[in-house]
Amino acid sequence: MKKVYEKYRKELEKMKQKISSYKEVKDLYQEMIDCKPDTIEHYKKDKEIAQWYALSMGLFACSINFQEEKEKEEYREDAIVYFSLLTNISNDILAIVQLVDNGFEFQANLIMRNLMELLYTLLVVLINKEKRKEYFDSGMLQNEYSVWNKNFRMTRMSEELSEYESDFFDEEFIEKLRVMRKEIYQYYSSYIHNDYAFCVLSCYSPKQDDSDEEPYLEYNLWGRYNYAGKKILNELNRNMWIIMLYFKHIISRKEYFNRENYISEETKEFWNDALIILFMLEEEMKSYCKDKNKRT
Repeated sequence: MKKVYEKYRKELEKMKQKISSYKEVKDLYQEMIDCKPDTIEHYKKDKEIAQWYALSMGLFACSINFQEEKEKEEYREDAIVYFSLLTNISNDILAIVQLVDNGFEFQANLIMRNLMELLYTLLVVLINKEKRKEYFDSGMLQNEYSVWNKNFRMTRMSEELSEYESDFFDEEFIEKLRVMRKEIYQYYSSYIHNDYAFCVLSCYSPKQDDSDEEPYLEYNLWGRYNYAGKKILNELNRNMWIIMLYFKHIISRKEYFNRENYISEETKEFWNDALIILFMLEEEMKSYCKDKNKRT
């Protein structure tokens, strides 16, 4: 293996000598790494809120105890589903923050679409016991695609939530919520599907200086700029705020989630801390949105 590596390394060195611009490209890359503009300050508040959401989801995950023997096997299966979804939700949020910090705005929006799916999947499996069971069994039965197509396509999940909403809202408002979910999902799907306009424009980062001039675009090779960081994290926090309103309501109803089946004495403090953070964030987001509306 070492001989093969040495052979290719020598060939690569020859190629480098033939490419006159190799050093220029290397120097440009190093310059971008060393001289990355400091644009994090302007979205510092949005970043802190996102990190709090990640902490809350992580604490919820840590509070789910699936290792102890359960009275019923189904409780352990449910616990594994909840634990896994909450863990990945927390990690997705932090991944988006890290990508934004490093100027990878297009890639952050790719993760955002996955985050939306994880969040809605969590709501659906909390509401619907049969779908939760099918989700768990799909790993062993290796029928993941058919289960996803049947239960976890965005249209299917939105229908499930609309049924849940029918206990609280009139049909007109439910339709508005359905349209909102569809538009949000379609927007982030444009990144996943590499739609032409999204693919081209995502090579650039929109820059707004202190003047009244229209924002302009900076070429964003290697994540040099992160001028859209505030917009991305603001959208992340708004989506989390809305979906967490559902989450808090669902887990407060024993017919959907009986915490005694999943949370032990040793982990209940994590659960309580996670809830406190969610309540704090709800008030924070209300205040944040009010201040933003005043400025606009």
